[in-house]
Amino acid sequence: MPDKDLVVETRGSDLLAVKFIAMASPCEVLVPSMSHHAALAIGAVAAQEAWRIEKKFSRYRDDSMTVWIHRNRGTPIEVDEETAALLDFASQCFDLSEGLIDITSGVLRRVWRFDGSGRIPDSAAVEDLLPLIGFKKLQWDSPRLLLPEGMELDFGGIGT
Repeated sequence: MPDKDLVVETRGSDLLAVKFIAMASPCEVLVPSMSHHAALAIGAVAAQEAWRIEKKFSRYRDDSMTVWIHRNRGTPIEVDEETAALLDFASQCFDLSEGLIDITSGVLRRVWRFDGSGRIPDSAAVEDLLPLIGFKKLQWDSPRLLLPEGMELDFGGIGT
């Protein structure tokens, strides 16, 4: 995305906010007051990195690492260093939150829609998917991963 997708706004007397959209979320970089051009340059660096990460790990892109992992379910694979670091971080999040932060919850998209409707899925439909959720069900020994059949990863909870 080009810099035209960036917006600079004044925040008080001493801050500027460079705003952009990434990972389906509003993002902003706060910088000390400086020239509009300099703030835009700093914001562009942050936005480019966010867009790079979004491209690499989005579950909505056929060419992403996440989709490649899903295509290789049930088969041991080796991931690159950045993906391994992200999986290590996901493991830490899972452990520290006692399982509340779990990147294997991606299968819940089958019954849970985040479309603004506020619709809650049937509890039985959620229960049916629970056997496919749980970070400890992955075989993860960096950089080797085996994602069991039926499971899905979703990095959105730790990446946005």
